[in-house]
Amino acid sequence: YTSTSYTPTDFYTVDPTLQSIGGKKFIQIKINPLIYKASTQQVRTATKIILDLGLDGSAWAAPAPATDLAASPSAVQGTLRMRYAQTGMYQLTHTDLVAAGVEGFLSGADTTTFRVYVRGVETPLSITTANGSFASGDSIRFFLPFEPSIDDTENEAVLSKVALNGSSGAPLRMAHIDGNPGALAASTEAGTFTKVVLEQDQMYLNDIPLGSDGVDHFYWSRVTQDQGAGLQGSATFSTTVDLPYLIPNATDPVTIYLTVRGRGGITVNPTHHVGILLNNVPFVVAEKTFSTQTPTKLMFTVFANFFAAGINTISVRALGDRVPAGETDIIDIDKIEINYRSQLLTSNDSLEFFSYRPNTAVSVDGFSTAGFQIYDVTEPSDVLIVDNAQVALNNGVFSGTIGTNTGSDGDRGFRFFATGSGSYLLPTAFRLGRGYPNALKSTSNGADLILVGPRSLLDAADDLITQRESEGLR
Repeated sequence: YTSTSYTPTDFYTVDPTLQSIGGKKFIQIKINPLIYKASTQQVRTATKIILDLGLDGSAWAAPAPATDLAASPSAVQGTLRMRYAQTGMYQLTHTDLVAAGVEGFLSGADTTTFRVYVRGVETPLSITTANGSFASGDSIRFFLPFEPSIDDTENEAVLSKVALNGSSGAPLRMAHIDGNPGALAASTEAGTFTKVVLEQDQMYLNDIPLGSDGVDHFYWSRVTQDQGAGLQGSATFSTTVDLPYLIPNATDPVTIYLTVRGRGGITVNPTHHVGILLNNVPFVVAEKTFSTQTPTKLMFTVFANFFAAGINTISVRALGDRVPAGETDIIDIDKIEINYRSQLLTSNDSLEFFSYRPNTAVSVDGFSTAGFQIYDVTEPSDVLIVDNAQVALNNGVFSGTIGTNTGSDGDRGFRFFATGSGSYLLPTAFRLGRGYPNALKSTSNGADLILVGPRSLLDAADDLITQRESEGLR
């Protein structure tokens, strides 16, 4: 009871000798969920154990991917697959990876080799490191554009230490540009454009698909109105939408895009009439007619003063006055997109903003500290760090002013992200790239029989594989 060490000394032990049972090899691992120090009567418990096993050398040693695998970053072994659900500036620290249990192949790695791929295209990084070997205190920052899909609510980016998908040259890093506004005149643009998209997949219709991918058959709701009848309850669909920092006196109107599909009745192609209502306004503020039965995107323009900064109620109504007598105006609603002018104010120390007045000074307000950074993300595959923003403090709130430099060929200075030091996003999930022995599309493949199934069930096919190989199949 005088021992100052814990017993056992570790939460687990791994037997270096493989065990043979039924002709198969197993690794023997002994788990000790509790360890005890008698001298102080202290007990330590293990709530989570992450163990990296290497059957032939280091658990994280992997050769460079074969050429036929390198074309698909998500399929390559020795990579980190990152899931994310929104557009923004992301930060990944060594501590984040340790917490997720996926730091193994990156710990101590040369940060000059790091690359990130989004939909197969390399995106530049900004890396903070003490000595060039990825370790505690180091971080990686990058921009991830999000594209919604009917198949998945998230997108994926891949972090790799080798070039993939035909990349050549040195790994991409964010360049710096001078954002000092100097004597530039203040922009005359009212705030910035903000887009809000409302969509819910609540109604499946197995007919003409939405979009170009041919797989989306989900709509949100349906509105119907009989010709010649009074206003019916089924004629109106309403939902609420938050429009933060909307500028109600902006000269630019609010633009509403409504994706719909009209349905025919007795008349094959009736003329549909749809109206937009807002908040407590007692009349239709915008309307459109259309006669196609394929999915259609309608555009409405509405004065900004019909809206409020904050929560609004928007309604879509089938007016039913253009279909023939005895017919019903039937309109299926897919989604609503609203584009409006908003103030240049951050939310949670972060803001995406646009500037369409070249070579002017633009100010962003609402930062909690002076430690913010502004990025030019006009070209997502060539993100730039905007330096030398003029920082001001007013009533306990910080603001930053930059010059919107369009560059020598005019392809810069239109889309920006401003992010406070504590407001970088973190991917929603991590997964190590497991890789594959061979790509199915490889020209070197010559199998006569391919077995497809869950990994947990394929072992049951061992006897079948042995039999078929004895018969000469590959």
